[in-house]
Amino acid sequence: MAFSYVQYTGNGATTNYAFSFPYLSQSHIKVRVDGVETSFTFLTSSTVQISPAPANGAIIDIRRETPKDSAPVNFTDGSVLLEADLDLLAAFNLYTAQEAADGVADSITKDSVGVWQADSRRIANVADPVDAQDAVTKNCATIVTGK
Repeated sequence: MAFSYVQYTGNGATTNYAFSFPYLSQSHIKVRVDGVETSFTFLTSSTVQISPAPANGAIIDIRRETPKDSAPVNFTDGSVLLEADLDLLAAFNLYTAQEAADGVADSITKDSVGVWQADSRRIANVADPVDAQDAVTKNCATIVTGK
């Protein structure tokens, strides 16, 4: 189970999609339909509405993307440590770690015998092969075999 995203398959009619992961700011929630960032409206803190309804078979990806370029809190010497600031920093660290863990879990990995596993998913953007043992695209295989 992912910590920072959920995916749905569109049916051409559904416009409201729920998610259960927390976030620091609504601006950290991104919605993509078939990989294209899409505008949406928050109906509640954990439900978004996409209009028009995504097409039948479209992949709807709702994802938390916590900015990682700066911490949300900056402590200074002699300042008072507030519980709210410490909680915010702990949540920031947790969310960025969860997003990193989700990225690793969704990657192509090697199994215990050294074989790459794509978990029955399509692999896109594969370059044409150069060496005899390179992966072959369907287009290249058709050219080589004539089928």
